[in-house]
This record gives sequence, C-alpha cells and structure tokens, in this order.
Amino acid sequence: MLAASSALAQNSSTQANMPLRFINKIEIFAGPGLSFNRGNKFIENYKDANIENKRLLKVGYTAGVGIYHTLSKRIDLNLRFQFEKKGTMSELDHPLNPVNNDSRQLISTSYSYNYLTLSLAPIAYIDKEKRFALSVGGYLGKIGKTSGIITYSDPASPLAVNNFIGRIWDSYNPDGGINGSTFIPGLQSFEKYDYGIVIGFYHNISVSANQNISIRLIANYGIQDINKKSIIESLPEKNHSLSLILGYILNRNTKI
Repeated sequence: MLAASSALAQNSSTQANMPLRFINKIEIFAGPGLSFNRGNKFIENYKDANIENKRLLKVGYTAGVGIYHTLSKRIDLNLRFQFEKKGTMSELDHPLNPVNNDSRQLISTSYSYNYLTLSLAPIAYIDKEKRFALSVGGYLGKIGKTSGIITYSDPASPLAVNNFIGRIWDSYNPDGGINGSTFIPGLQSFEKYDYGIVIGFYHNISVSANQNISIRLIANYGIQDINKKSIIESLPEKNHSLSLILGYILNRNTKI
C-alpha cells in the first residue's frame, strides 16, 4: 500500500510539474460590435450656424481565432486573428440653397469597412480562480473592402439613394451649401493599414476541466488616420469600436 501510494504521489507530482505547451490554449470567438469613428465635422457630432451633423452608431461584428501562451500563473499572452466589420454612420442637416430659400437637405451616410486584423495583448488575471482579467495591447489591421450608402432627402426632390464601392466627398460653401462632390472608387482614398490600442475586460466561465467560455468587452482605439492625406488632406478619420465577444477556449495542458 505504501509503495502504491508513493507511486501515485510521484505520478501526480510529475503531471503537476509538466512544462506548459508553447500554445497551451486555443480559442474561437465571435460577437457584435459598435463603431463610432472620430476625426472631422462630418463624423463627429458637430453644429455651427449653417450645418448640424449627428454621429450615429454603426453596427458591425467580429469573428476569429486566438491562441494563448502562458507567461506566469497570472499572465497569458494572447494572439488573435480576426475578421472585423467596422464603419461610420452620420446624419447631416444643411441648407439646400441658402441664396434662394430656407429649405434644408438631410443627408444620411453609412460606410462599412472590412478588416483582417492581428492583435497581441497580455492578459492579467485579477483573481485566483482566473475568472476575471484585464488586458492592454495593440492591433494591426489591413482593409479589404469598403462600401457606402448615401440617402438625400429634401422638400424639392424625391428621396434619392446612392449605393457605391468607394468614397464620396462633398465640398461645402461657408454658408453650408454643397458646391461639389468627388467620387473616389474602391480603396484608393483609404490607407491600406490601420493600427491602434486594444483594451479588454474578460470574464471566464469554466465548463469542464479543459474547456472555458469567455465573455469579453473589447475597445479598439485607432491611432492611424485611415484616409490618405495625399487625397483627402483636410478630413482625417480614425477607427474606434467597442465589441462584446463570446469565445470558446480549449486548454491543451489539461487532460480529462
């Protein structure tokens, strides 16, 4: 009995001291997101004597895979590869023809941006059971596609809807009237890459010895101006999104 007990204790000690795998956790995840980009008066909430622009929330989503490498008992390093749909929405109220009448035109604009994004962030667990964690890191994204919808509404004309792939820029007179529009097709007016800071709050729910469900609130703060300055110098724009993500995590170091 003593021999059997000693052998069992030695086996348990050996398993407990087994080195962690380089990739000790694998994850798949998905969830909705909200974009509220910032940068210029046609994205921000803005109002002057002639025009008023309301920034609206743009609904998108995130889906991807992640891997974990354990650095210590309380810290993991998380690498994530994901597809993201971001964008902007706004509603602009401006004079239709300031010289001849007081009629106003309402322009609703919605842009969608598709990105492939790589993020890297250490995750620090704040309790012994590793149920809650915080993370701060960075991301690098490459734009793959953009599309837009602009709706024009005013008393003098029927409702007009314009769908396109690219970007439409309007130029305005000092009195708020539009004096011209420029269409730039495809991705010509966008920077190829976007980068910024990732901040996350995590809640992990244990399902079994080697499986977890993760609920995460993640904010992406873009640093890069995603509009090419050589084309549109006066209208900067930076991505800013908030995502609620549900993930499934498999722990490869634990056996059932």
